[in-house]
Amino acid sequence: MSVFIDRIVNDIKNRYDTAVTSINKEMVFSYTALILIFIIAYLFRILSMIRPYEIILSANDPYAQFRAAVYLEEHGLASFLSWVDDQTWYPEGRFWGKNLYLGTPLSAVLLHQLTMFLGLDIPLQVVCYYQPALIGSITCIAIYFLGKELANKKVGLLGALFLAISAGHLQRTVAGFFDNEALGILFLVLSLYFYARSLRTGSVISAILAGICFGILSGSWGASTYAFNLIALHALVLLILRKHSDRLFLAYGGSILVGFFIMILIPRNGPNSLLTTDGLAPLGVLGLVILAEVYRYISTFYDMTQFRDRFKKILPFIGIAAVLGIVVLFLSGTLTNISSKFVTVMLPIFRDETPILKSVSEHQIVVWSTFFRNAGFLIFFLPIGIYYLYEKPTERNILLLLFALTAIYFAGSMVRLALILAPAVSLLAAKAVDQTLLPFVLAFQERFALSRRKTRFTQPLSNEHTAIAFAFMGIFLLVSVAWASDYAVKSTSAPSILTPVYT
Repeated sequence: MSVFIDRIVNDIKNRYDTAVTSINKEMVFSYTALILIFIIAYLFRILSMIRPYEIILSANDPYAQFRAAVYLEEHGLASFLSWVDDQTWYPEGRFWGKNLYLGTPLSAVLLHQLTMFLGLDIPLQVVCYYQPALIGSITCIAIYFLGKELANKKVGLLGALFLAISAGHLQRTVAGFFDNEALGILFLVLSLYFYARSLRTGSVISAILAGICFGILSGSWGASTYAFNLIALHALVLLILRKHSDRLFLAYGGSILVGFFIMILIPRNGPNSLLTTDGLAPLGVLGLVILAEVYRYISTFYDMTQFRDRFKKILPFIGIAAVLGIVVLFLSGTLTNISSKFVTVMLPIFRDETPILKSVSEHQIVVWSTFFRNAGFLIFFLPIGIYYLYEKPTERNILLLLFALTAIYFAGSMVRLALILAPAVSLLAAKAVDQTLLPFVLAFQERFALSRRKTRFTQPLSNEHTAIAFAFMGIFLLVSVAWASDYAVKSTSAPSILTPVYT
């Protein structure tokens, strides 16, 4: 026995002695930059604490979320799911378990329990106050991994920096705004990251993690409909462009099935959410993905030319039959219509017919000044980034392009959806900056070469050109940081419900 132990000890010692520790400079720079970005993002979001105001939630909805968190911590999850509050919407009361997205109060309770476990005596209200700022800062780290997955590390770091100072993201993640949006954007970013990773690598684990994030998102924010339909649109575009593969089948199928399975378990959604038109669309695209994969598999063994020709002839009849089937399901009541809120987001012209939605200020159509305020000076990079993505339509570029175009449209349709625009603008601007500066970097490193024919008509890039390009980008980014700083200060000014505290 002693001989066996001596061998193990000697083997461990030899491995330790021969180990060579190497420090990757790029890794050290990336992690240092992420830490600084996290600190910047968090400081921007807690400026109200630096100023002389009380720790108090900033609006009506955060107080409703806080009340739910208090009840959830005191009575438990099972009691909360059956809680009918007779003090709200009197005299009928409110069924909180079925009417409230559970993610925000539950996350605050878990965070509060963690602080208590660590021996920190922090009241629940203080935890709820800081939770949006913490979640918003974590989202900046999450978007680094999404940008790295969709492009490279440089795009990830720039995207994290842009999101940290994004006015559109700040307005819903400042300390005190304890509502669904902060947690929703985090899981939207994580869902797209794991989906893109599974699509690139064919990883089953990544597909399952994407589905879990989609499921948590569906229990945290109503905009989960956008996330499900975004990847459905991406899969449909890949099918149309004939870019489908077994990786698409795995990534999309795993994400949708796991996400919908978790969604139907949440009382706020339930199984009926699958029978809505916005829930049925992703399932319909899943059916097309399965058919495309079956066809691709069979075509490896048999010649499908005749079948393809016949299918093209009967395709119009199949489309007519599908439309008639959907109409019949609608008339029979099996399928439910899209909610009026989502209809008015896609078609703002119908908002005049829904006075309740129109009366809410955050449901208004965005004017140019508001759009510019939310996106900042990064808005000038949007057409450049769209061009670079359109020029090279890979699977990942198409996903980012669809994310950007849909986010721009919906953010222009409704004020509150500027939050969806924030991560899209950050990644798109980061992509534009990276691709624009790339030729100058290669020229500086003497790795950029032109053919003899092109050098006759093209002025070679010098170090002076590179310096001017980087100086211009640096000034542009400094202006963006100053813009975000000013917005952060104004967004944390004392509202009417706050009182100054002087000592």
